[in-house]
Amino acid sequence: MMTTNVVVMLVGMLALCTPIALGASIALQPGDQQVAVGSTARLSVSATDVQNVHGYSVIVKYDPALLRYSKASKESFLTGQTLFFVTNDSVNGTLRIDEAILGSGTRSGTGTLAQVEFVPRQEGQVFLDITGADVRDGQNQNISVTTAGAVLTVEGAADIGGEETSCLRYRLGQNYPNPFNPSTEIPYELAAGGHVSIVVVNALGEQVASLVDAFQSAGAHTVTWHAVSQTSPLSSGLYFCVLRSRDFRSITKMVLAK
Repeated sequence: MMTTNVVVMLVGMLALCTPIALGASIALQPGDQQVAVGSTARLSVSATDVQNVHGYSVIVKYDPALLRYSKASKESFLTGQTLFFVTNDSVNGTLRIDEAILGSGTRSGTGTLAQVEFVPRQEGQVFLDITGADVRDGQNQNISVTTAGAVLTVEGAADIGGEETSCLRYRLGQNYPNPFNPSTEIPYELAAGGHVSIVVVNALGEQVASLVDAFQSAGAHTVTWHAVSQTSPLSSGLYFCVLRSRDFRSITKMVLAK
């Protein structure tokens, strides 16, 4: 079994620091210590004993040869109206998460900032580490925190009847980045091998692109839509990605920005 290291870095934006709050920390917490190849590994970015938090910026560095980024979502620690942004660079393996409260509010205590999902590509132990965190108070001063990482044990996928896998499901993930320009990646999972069709339609229901029309094996996949390379120029706005395989059908919304 091969052992690999995936460094997850949280990079601060400014150099000013206030004294560290006793016990204040940001940590990666896996939903499950053991996950299977091709399944979804969920990790929470959690805050403990932080005071007067107005916003934060997190940069997660990962090895795209070992992990495929699926999505990152806002969690409940920062309440009220917030701005939440996610930007992923799947080539260099860099994920950035930013969130801030609109207005002058702050939040103290313990809770989950965000949840990040990856799909392991191979077996082994994967070490994820937070090497820094930029957390800001209502005066835009840095709140110093300690950090802690996590270790995941990735096991092989179990075969069922030579085709189905117990850890996999049919799923069409959210494209990233979104909004996007000029291209975006669309993740999806297949519980069983079969013919797969993925098309893009506009708000009028007209097909504007065919991304996949072939037999594919069970597991995690990604397809890229290069919107600007279309033979007919596309206008900015809302588009829909439609996946069909066997009896499964799913649709996600995508926004092309220009």
